[in-house]
Formats: sequence, structure tokens, C-alpha cells
Amino acid sequence: MIKKTLKDVDMTLFFVICVMLLISIICITSASYPQAVKYHKNDAFFYTKRHILSMIIGLIIMLFAINLPRTFIKKWALAGFVASIFLGLLLFTPIGVNEHGQVRSILIPIINRKIQPSDLIKISSIIFFAEYLEKNRRNLDKNEVFITILVIFAFSAGIIFFKDLSTAIVIGLSLFIMYIIAGIRPHQLVIILAIGLVAVFIFIKIFSYRIDRLVGFTGSEMNKFTYHQFQSLYAIAMGGFAGVGLFHSRQRYNVFAAHSDFIFSIICEEFGLLGAMIILVLFVIFIIRGYTIANKASNYFDKFMAAGITSYIGLQAIFNIGVTCKLFPVTGITLPFISYGGTSIIVTLFAAGLVLGISKRGNR
Repeated sequence: MIKKTLKDVDMTLFFVICVMLLISIICITSASYPQAVKYHKNDAFFYTKRHILSMIIGLIIMLFAINLPRTFIKKWALAGFVASIFLGLLLFTPIGVNEHGQVRSILIPIINRKIQPSDLIKISSIIFFAEYLEKNRRNLDKNEVFITILVIFAFSAGIIFFKDLSTAIVIGLSLFIMYIIAGIRPHQLVIILAIGLVAVFIFIKIFSYRIDRLVGFTGSEMNKFTYHQFQSLYAIAMGGFAGVGLFHSRQRYNVFAAHSDFIFSIICEEFGLLGAMIILVLFVIFIIRGYTIANKASNYFDKFMAAGITSYIGLQAIFNIGVTCKLFPVTGITLPFISYGGTSIIVTLFAAGLVLGISKRGNR
């Protein structure tokens, strides 16, 4: 059954995904060791076991997504988008979970599990926007179409804008890239860029701590806003060319969220420049194959969806790696396929399955 499912898919892309998943198991086992022992009754493999479970669920969903008919995906595009927006609104209710000063998850009472609506909004907004662009690709210069697109942007990124700025930017940029591919008009480009800049400025002004964080980030000395990034830089520096060796990281005791947000710095410490280059090359291959699949797609819906998914995964990787290298302020965004995170890994694998499905359909 698996052999039949994988027949005609882009095997290069599939291989890259599998390699990153294997790397994630190894690196999460090492990076999560201190926290697992400290908070989970000396169970050093607590996070590894949970990650593998999420990965298995994600892989099953990925294989399912590969065979999803295009008509089925389009049929449920609107319903999925509305459902994810509803879950996003729940962040503003009492079931929103405050972690490290941010409300990014909601607690599902029946199963007592947390999910991040932003991960669901990423993929649902891309699918819905791909369908809308396909239907209106010949009418993009009409005002009513442009206004509708702005509304889609507002709901997709705006719902979580006040809770998770970095993810909102990733969603907004991914949809923006899809719009460019569809044929955005010059005046529409200027308007969207202006709206985006004004929105970010207003957000920063409303939440004054954002200004403090930006000011702290631009400083050359360690402060409360850059402490974890400096610890990350120490980890990268300690790795040198070949690294200190697997399970020999010292900075995993000091880096915040070593198994999720800052896992790249632990990879650099344990595997050095060689390990970092492997990760970067894998993501570059993923992005190239993803856009190649989008370019070869025989219909506009598949083309826009593949481009959107590739963009969001690529942008998220850039943001995460940029934060660990102190190129961007701390955002709390995970490294796709590699970081620990239940909702994140499951949704990312589902999204990857959709791209693999597009490669399998080919010219059909």
C-alpha cells in the first residue's frame, strides 16, 4: 500500500523529508535530555517518545494527503479555513494557554491536549487562497477581487497578529508570494506593502515591550532580551567545524527551548559547521523541489498551493535559523520537520504530503 502511494511522487523531496525526520529524533533526544530529566521524573526520553508519536501520526496523515483528490481538497477549502479561524479566535478565550508570556495554544478539554491554531491557519489559508486565486486569476485587476484578497489576508494573518507576530508575518508573506505568482498588479503591490508596514508599526506602538525587545536586540551586549540568543551563539561557536559530538552539548543546559525553538544551535554545537551545512542544504533542496513541483503543475490550484506551502516552510526555516544566529529578534518559531512540537510536525507533514501529491498527479 505504501509502495503504491509513493509511486510517481518526487522521491528527492520525500527522501529529504525522511532525512530531516531522522535527524529530528536524534537531535531532540540529545537537546531535550536536561529538561526531560528535570520535569518528567527522570524520564530522559519523555520528549523523544512524544515527538515520535506525533511524527507517526504526521506520517500517516502525509501518506493520506498524497492521495487526496484535487476536487476533495478544493471542496473542503472554505470549511477548513473557517474552522481554523474559529480555533484562532479561541486564543482570546479562557482556554487560551499562556506560556512564557505568549498565548499561542488552546487547551482542548476533552482530550486535555494543547494545539496551536496558527499551524492550522497556515495550511488552511494557503489552500483556500489557492482556490480563490485560481477562480479569479483573470479578474485580479477588479477592485472587488482585490478587496476580497485583502480580507483573506486580514483573517489569515490578522487573527493571530496580536498573539504571534512572527507566525502572522510568515502567513502574510506566504500568501503574498502566491499573489505575486498569480500576477499581482503594481498598485496592489504598493498598497499591500503599505498596509503591512502600517500594521506592524501600530502593533509595535500598542505593545511597547516590542520596542524594548527591538532596542535590546540591536545592542551589542547581552541583555534580558538577547540572553538566549547569546547562549545560542556560544553553542554555535563551541561547535567549531566538526562539533563536540552527539549528546556532548553543554549549552543544552543554558539555551532556552533547546529541543524546539533553538534546536539548530544545539545541532551546530554537536555537529559543527558540517552539521549546520547539512541542515541548510536539506532545506535548500526542499525549497528547490517544492518550487519546481509548483512550476510543473498543470493547473493553477496545484501551482499556487505548492508555492504557498513551500514558501511557508522555507520562510519558517529562515526565521528560526536567523533567530538562533541573532539575525532576527527572538520569535518563538520552530524549525520545520526538526523541532519538537506536536501540532507543528503533524501539520507540516500534512502540508508536505499535499506537495508530494501534486508531484504525483503530474500532468493529470
